[in-house]
This record gives sequence, structure tokens and C-alpha cells, in this order.
Amino acid sequence: MPSIYVSNKTELMSALSQATGGDEIVLASGNYGALDVKNTSYSSYVTLVSKDPGGAVFTSVNLSNTDYLRIDSVHVDNPSNGGSGSSVVSVTDSSHIQLLNSEINGLVDGNYAGHYGIYAKNISDATFSGNFIHDVKDGTFFNTAQNLTLVGNTVDHTGADSFKFTGIDGALIEGNMGSNTYHPESGAHLDFIQFQGTSDSSNVIIRGNVSMPSSHANVQGIYLGAVEYTNFLIEDNVIATGMIRGISINSGTNNVVRNNTLIDYAGEVHSGTKVMGADQSYGNIQMSYLGEAGLDGNLTLQNTDPDKPFYYGDYFVNPEAGREMTLEDLLPKSGTLAETMGATNTIKAFIEGRVQSTITEQQPVIQPQPTSEPEPTPVDGNVVLNISESEPTLVDGNMVLNISGNHEIEGAADVIEIAHTSRFELDEATISLTFNADTISGKQGIFSKDASQYAGGGNHIVSSIENGNLIVRFQDGSSDEVVRVNNIMANTDYDLEVSFGNGSVSVRLNGEQVHTSDFSMSWVNNQEYLQFGARGWSSETGKAGFSDVFDGTISDISIYQNKVVTNSVVTNIAQQSSSWADTNVVFEPLQEMSFDGSASSIINLDHKAELELKEGTFAFAFNADDLGGTQGLLSKDAYQYSAGGNHISAMLNKDKLVFRFQDEDQDEQFTVSKIKAGKDYDVQAWFGDGEVGLAVNGKSIGTRLFDIDLSLNQQNLQIGGLGWSSKEDSTLASNAFDGTISDFIILDESVPLTANDMFG
Repeated sequence: MPSIYVSNKTELMSALSQATGGDEIVLASGNYGALDVKNTSYSSYVTLVSKDPGGAVFTSVNLSNTDYLRIDSVHVDNPSNGGSGSSVVSVTDSSHIQLLNSEINGLVDGNYAGHYGIYAKNISDATFSGNFIHDVKDGTFFNTAQNLTLVGNTVDHTGADSFKFTGIDGALIEGNMGSNTYHPESGAHLDFIQFQGTSDSSNVIIRGNVSMPSSHANVQGIYLGAVEYTNFLIEDNVIATGMIRGISINSGTNNVVRNNTLIDYAGEVHSGTKVMGADQSYGNIQMSYLGEAGLDGNLTLQNTDPDKPFYYGDYFVNPEAGREMTLEDLLPKSGTLAETMGATNTIKAFIEGRVQSTITEQQPVIQPQPTSEPEPTPVDGNVVLNISESEPTLVDGNMVLNISGNHEIEGAADVIEIAHTSRFELDEATISLTFNADTISGKQGIFSKDASQYAGGGNHIVSSIENGNLIVRFQDGSSDEVVRVNNIMANTDYDLEVSFGNGSVSVRLNGEQVHTSDFSMSWVNNQEYLQFGARGWSSETGKAGFSDVFDGTISDISIYQNKVVTNSVVTNIAQQSSSWADTNVVFEPLQEMSFDGSASSIINLDHKAELELKEGTFAFAFNADDLGGTQGLLSKDAYQYSAGGNHISAMLNKDKLVFRFQDEDQDEQFTVSKIKAGKDYDVQAWFGDGEVGLAVNGKSIGTRLFDIDLSLNQQNLQIGGLGWSSKEDSTLASNAFDGTISDFIILDESVPLTANDMFG
């Protein structure tokens, strides 16, 4: 459908009155006055977009009882300071509203006592993304909202709060930047993100946001006050403040705060900034008094004595900069816990400019035309079957497509698009892959064999992420079966299996069946292109083209011509005990060991002479209940290289297994990515004769030339925790594991995998 071009308010209002779902109204540069749209509902999005970004100017925007309206790249420039309760943009009693990539401000005259930049009440399925809001009292206030998306916005020059909320059920608040310069009236209470009022809130993700005000230190971070809060995930946020309440939750259930960086402005207001009131709190970097500094689930730093442990300047480049601090000042120092804890990924994303560009790429597109791409090459020839013990085992039939390895998707050029061939004309099939999204905001295609609506006879299939939800849509010739799985997380591996055939469809995620229903579809007559990393649902039938490109990694893609049963083979170390007949076992607990994530569950054993090894092998199996933060598996370690070093530690850093060897002044480290919760892993590590090595699940990860001598190590042995922050001969242990460790054994001989394969 061609765009409608307007150049004045009369033409605009006429176009809106005649618009139907899917229309795009392009605004020429100029002043359109106040935009008031009331009692208007479209069947799908009608878009108002400025031809030149910021060129179309409104004095205010007021949307009431309106559905499916998108406003993009405009400037809402209000000529007044407003008064109590006034707003530059108001959205009330409306649904499916999007305000994108726009500038919103009150009068720029140094008065900040009036407007809300954006005020919204009684709304649902609304998105506010990529906006710059300034010269107002409060940046935003969302009062009673469902399925809200607030992503990639920047607020500055405010009189009070950056982002305010009450009565929220379902929200993604991600990648936003709080005010750098506040202009408070006397006695004003300042907050970065504040939930308040008399209505409870639930099902909210607050992720990857940044607050580093330079004008004032008395700005609270993320504050959930007064009422009850349920199912909040607060992660990867960066907050610099002088207030003790870095992240604070008044009351509620199932609220998780993890991997945030909270930095205290030294010498201003309070002497620390903390996480308070969370049901679970781990992986965070926070600050407190010297006597409270330490490591126990969270890393608590101090900024009062640079000669004492846990001084913040030992972990970050330049946190002493105070209110002149930049994100570059919060880059972690190499080899410190700040590399693996806190919100390092957010810091780097903002520095590299990846936050806004990612969000912009994910904005929904109205009736996108097929992307201009090189002509895809059809899959031909025979697909080589390469099914190992840990891969799906077919009930019958064969694999018709196998694309192994990891495929990083960052733009249209990375999408895997395959022309239709007869091999895909299947009555029943299973599509199997692993996906890991860098962000879960907006809409992103995972895979599709689809076209516009039911073109070509339908029988399409598409899977996508939509604002934290996994969506799988099956189609027959005239109807849909839609599956929705909530709470998909960024930077997390998900194994997805989607099946159809014999009058039913099903979806499995991480080995668990999440949906099955009676629904009949077939690919026998489906002639559409196949995409991995995008959606082809708006393309013409039988033609290339896609939209909604995925941002992340898609791995190990397979299509089978039948439904499959997934088997996993886990080698039990205990069954291989006969392999060690000629080797002296110096330590072997008999029972399986369970850990609950608390410091009290860590097994902390005194040093014994039998563990003074010039060479040796550590082997064990583990199964993690979750992958949050840093969790210790084994440790014979102390702070940095104290007592001559020659330390050893194994840990989980989120979904990575890290095995670290130290000599007296340097490290050698192995890292294994994509560890999954609830899955057994067998670990074998060896050292001696100037070499260290690691194997996992019977496969060699590698060997390195590195000389470590545990005969010089007098540290305690920890299982299910880490002693890496303890002083010499200290019993301090932290970073408790949550899961089970079994078949633990220490040998006094270096046994590389190739020399004696304990994994069978």
C-alpha cells in the first residue's frame, strides 16, 4: 500500500480520519500544532512518521481511547512549562500505541516544575522506544498498564524522577538512560526508576538501564516502595549514586536482583549503596562500609581505604571520579571479579553504542516488502547424517537438513535463507535448534517457512521472540494455532523443538514439552522459503524476503522428516573407577554432595599433606540447579597470589564453566560456554610436568604449557564454593554452588584424557 504524504494539520487529520490498518502517513517538516486523537480504533497499526527525523513538530500529543497508532521520529516541543499533572504526551484508555525515536520536551527555559514528559494511564500493549525526553519535571509516569515496553529511552534535565510507575502488570524496562542533570525544587525527592502509589505491580523485567547523574548525588536508584511486588527480575543495571538504596524492594514475592553494578559516590550522602529487600540477590557489585566489604553471593566493595581489601579502585578503572564518572571509568580491571560479576555487559554495550542501534533495528515494520537479498542457493545433494549420542535419535525416517555450529545473527546479511526444494515437502516434521538472544525486546524471528497471511495455501510455521515471549505459530489453510512461552531471558541458551504431523502439533523447550494440541498442518504443499534468524511472514508466496531479524546466536539447526525423541548420554565417572587402578587416589568423598546456594552448604576442608601435589588430576560431575552469578565448584585458592600462589579453582560464571590454574604470579584459564542448568557434566582437569589440561564430557577442551605446583599450596579445599577471596590460611569461602556434585576424586598423578580416558 503506498504511503500517504501530508504537509499540514488539516491534511493530517483528514488522513487519520480515512486511514485503515496498515496505512503509513508521512509528515513533511513543519509545525502541526497539537495532535488530539480520540475514540479511534484501527484494525492494525497506522503509522505517523516524519519524513525527516524530528522535522515534523507537534506542540503536544493527546491520545485517548485509541488503538493501533504508531508515531515515529517526530518532535513534540511544548511551548509552556505546564503545571501540576500536565504532560507533553498523554496516552489514556488506549492499547497498541507506539511512540518511537522522538524528542519530547517542555519549554527550554530553566523551569522544571510542571510537565510529565510522557503520561500514560489505563493502557495495554504499548511501546515507548528510542525517545529523548528533557526539560520536564518527571520524564515519564505510567499509571496502570499491561504489557508495557519501555526500551532505549534517554531522559535528561528533569526536576524530579526519570521514570515513574504504579499498577503495572507485565513490563520490559530495558536499555534506558536516566537524567544526568537534575533541577530539583527545595525538598524534592529524586529517583531514577520509582514504583509507587497504592496499586501493586507484577511480572516486570528491569534490565540494562543506566543512571549516573553528575549534578546530584541524592538520586535513589531503582526504588519499589509502599506496595507489593511480584515476579520482578532486576538485572544488569548500572547505578551510581550517593544514596544507600541502590536497588530497594519494599515487599513482595519471587523478586530476583542479579548482576547489577551499584557504585557509591565517595564522600556524598551515604557511605554505600546496596541491594535491599530482594528474595534472591546474587552476582551484584555493591558498596558499603569497610567492615561489610567482602564476597558472599554479591561482591561488596568499599571506598574508604585504598590499602584494605575490596577497595573499589582495585576493581574498576577510575571509580574515584565521583560525579564526573563516565561509563569508561567503570570498565573492569583485568583479572578482577568485576569482569565476571555486575553489569559489565551493559557498560560495554552503552560505550559501544549497541543499545540504541539494537533497539532501532527491532522496531516493527508495517507490511515490509521482501528484503533485497542475493538469490538464495537451494539446498541440494545429500545431507550427511552426523548424529552423536547426545543428539536427537530418530524414531524413524531421516534428517533432511543439518546446519551445525553457531551462527551469529546481527543483521540481514547474517540470516540463513534457503529456497524451497522437494526435500521439505513433509507431512510431518520436527525443527530443532538452539537460540540465544542478545536482547529480548521488540520482535525477532527465530525461524519461519511462511508468507503473508495464508498465501500459497497456508500451512505455514513461524517462531519468534516478542518482548520476552517465545511465540510459535502453526497455520493450516485458514486458521492459526499460537503457542506463547513467557519469561524468555537474554543471553540464555534455549533448545527448541517444534513438531507437526498426524493431526497434532507440539513445542518442546529445553527438553520439556510446553505445548501439544490437536491441529492438522502439512508442508507437502508449502512452497515458501525457509529462514533461520528472521521471519518471512510478510513475503509473497514462493518468493525470498524477510523482516524482524534476530539479534543473537542460532546453533545446531536440524529438520527431521518425523517427530523425534531426544536422548542424552551422560557418562558416570563412578562407572569408570577401574580405569584408575594404577593411580593413587588421595581424596574421594563417597556420597553425592548437594548444595543450596548458601554459604553454609559449602564443604570447607582443612589442608592435608596428601594434597601437596606436584602433579595431579581433579575429576567430578556436577549438575547446576540454576546459572546465576558466579558459583564455585572446587577451590584450593586464596586472595590473588597470596602465600606464593599455585592455586586452583573451578567455577560457573553464569553459563560458562571456568577452570583456573595459577602459578606464583599469573593465570592459565579454560572456559567452556553454554552450560545448561539441570544437565550433568563430567569434568577432568590435570596438571604436572609443565602442562595443564581440561576435558568435559569426555572431550578434550585443550592443554597448555603451564607449570603449577600444589605441593606449595597450604589453602583449604572447598567443594561447592570458592576460597579465592580468603587471606592466607583463612577458612573464608564464598560463591556457593546451587546443585549437586558427585564422583569427586583427586589423584596424585597427572592423567590427561588421551592417556586414560575416564569418560569412556
